[in-house]
Amino acid sequence: MDPFEFIMVLVSIIMGLGIATLLRGVVRSLRPDTTTTPGLVHAIWIVWVFVMPWAPGGGRWAIADHPIWTFWDLLSLLLVPILLFALAELAFPLGDTQTNLTDYLHEVGGRFFPVVATLMLAIVWSSISLVGSPLDHFLNPVVGTAGVVFLVLTWVANRRAHFAGAVLILLTTLIVYSQQLTIAAR
Repeated sequence: MDPFEFIMVLVSIIMGLGIATLLRGVVRSLRPDTTTTPGLVHAIWIVWVFVMPWAPGGGRWAIADHPIWTFWDLLSLLLVPILLFALAELAFPLGDTQTNLTDYLHEVGGRFFPVVATLMLAIVWSSISLVGSPLDHFLNPVVGTAGVVFLVLTWVANRRAHFAGAVLILLTTLIVYSQQLTIAAR
């Protein structure tokens, strides 16, 4: 097993834990013995957090031949799935059977959105440090701009702004990553 395969096993374990946590939250909120009230904005963020582990997957293969792995290389690669796991944990309340998920999102937003902004910075850092693509790579400015949007959402309490931000970020993510996967497939 080469270093890249070993590191990808670690990445896969962390991402698997995050996806399992997210799916557990979704299923728990659908159970008949709960009175969870779903919310559209919360659902959009759940879809976004679910899509994010798959999105940069194609880019990871670009570093399969990375010759030497330093601690900082490892950290830059592992930080993204670690932050995605943290978002999965923050996405649903712990053990509550009576929760309005829209209210919960606004309650946890002061912690959720800074973690997302940190995730955006981690993606850019990982891209620059491992692939060597500075801001001229099309993905880095998009991710950096998304990070700014997430920081703004941390302090804005307006629910319409949160809805617009959620839709904008989800659509942008789906468009950018579908383009990236299309380019990688050629």
